[in-house]
Amino acid sequence: MKQINLAFIATGFMGTLYARICNHLSDVNIIALHDIDGNSSAALAEELNTTAYNDANYQKMFEDHPEIDAVVITTPEDHHVAPTLTALEAGKHIFLDKPLATSNEDAHIILNALSANKVISMIGYSLRFDPRYVAAKNSVEQGEIGNVISFVARRNMPLAVLERLGARVESPFWVGVHDIDMMRWIAGSNVNRVMAMVTKKGLEEWDINGSYFALLHFENGVIAVLENTWSPVNPLVRAQPFVFKVEGTEGQIMVRSYEMGVTVYREQGVLEPDTFYMPPSYNRYTGVYLDQMAYFLQCLREGKQTDIPLEEGLNGVMAAEAIIKSAAERQEIVLVV
Repeated sequence: MKQINLAFIATGFMGTLYARICNHLSDVNIIALHDIDGNSSAALAEELNTTAYNDANYQKMFEDHPEIDAVVITTPEDHHVAPTLTALEAGKHIFLDKPLATSNEDAHIILNALSANKVISMIGYSLRFDPRYVAAKNSVEQGEIGNVISFVARRNMPLAVLERLGARVESPFWVGVHDIDMMRWIAGSNVNRVMAMVTKKGLEEWDINGSYFALLHFENGVIAVLENTWSPVNPLVRAQPFVFKVEGTEGQIMVRSYEMGVTVYREQGVLEPDTFYMPPSYNRYTGVYLDQMAYFLQCLREGKQTDIPLEEGLNGVMAAEAIIKSAAERQEIVLVV
């Protein structure tokens, strides 16, 4: 089996998770880690027995290690352009965590550079590897609920996550893009019109909006409701913060992704441990994120493009940007490609 030489740019929560996952996979060599926080990259590099970099322009890592095959980029959402362009200029294959960017302008800068550099790419839409959403997709494709009419999606994250992020990103870009991608994937159509409302109520101390409610219209006539809220409730205590419903002409699908299948009853409350996304087993991670990285590596070994190239992230960026703009301007936004 062909060995894949990987580099990682950004060693925050997701970058560290992906690096640790890949470190346990066969025939994967982690060549280098980069993070502008030298302490972060150095600590992880020591753990994984590799080299750390923290220069401002990412180039030295690629100059020192031309053997790098692909790079995993998990920089903050509004800092995707520079590392992605540098990696493309170096001719490296790219895994870029969602969203593609936080503006239509930046998304097109990335995609224009991608078109000029024929590499294998993948956007980190992890729900495409969640077996519950895959089952929903398969049910629709098999005609089990007829034609899709509408979606209702809720993805509300706890304030603890907002505190970790430092209020750096609005919720449609942080979590909304996941459900937008699921809707696109299942409906087989892109969002083309958006109407949204927002409130800062409950988050007055933060320089960020608290709750977004959006109506989405798709090119094929499907409609959807999307809710994204920063919630004071922990999603692992049966608060039903995640809901995904597909209404069809002959039936309905409900994805209860807040249910993990295991419930722990404690004096201080009920807890549902993660059994899908990154549950630890035998000192390694299993689950959705492992499957996601394994698929990317499989495509690299086979020399074929992924089914989720960076282009798949564009409509999500456009829709999330439109949600924020529509809420601010209180008017419908028509997406223009």
